[in-house]
Amino acid sequence: MSGKPLRHNMAKVEFLGCLEKIESMLAQGFSKRIIYERLFEEKRLTMAYVTFCKLTVRAAQSSLPVAPQLNAAPVLEKAVSHPPPAANPQPLAQQAPRSGPRIIKSDKEPFPNPKGMKISDGI
Repeated sequence: MSGKPLRHNMAKVEFLGCLEKIESMLAQGFSKRIIYERLFEEKRLTMAYVTFCKLTVRAAQSSLPVAPQLNAAPVLEKAVSHPPPAANPQPLAQQAPRSGPRIIKSDKEPFPNPKGMKISDGI
């Protein structure tokens, strides 16, 4: 790398130029680091590894447009209909276990205030 930053969006252009090879190497099981090093040695990429990783994530999320469409109408998504809630919910004993903390309320005496404690109380 020459040390100079790339022109605006040139990293994206380089990435899109190598996208087919990147996807095939990922499908073969190569890590992102190996793919980057190989393309960097072939002088097909000049961007930083961090930028390569960001572009890889964007491409995986399909938010990186391969062929941007100018003046295209936005695509409206259909509203997702959720099933109505059950009229009679199941008792707690029959419900499936949930992930997350189980909240238990204790009727015992509250935890004492440490500022008002005596040394003999702690021993």
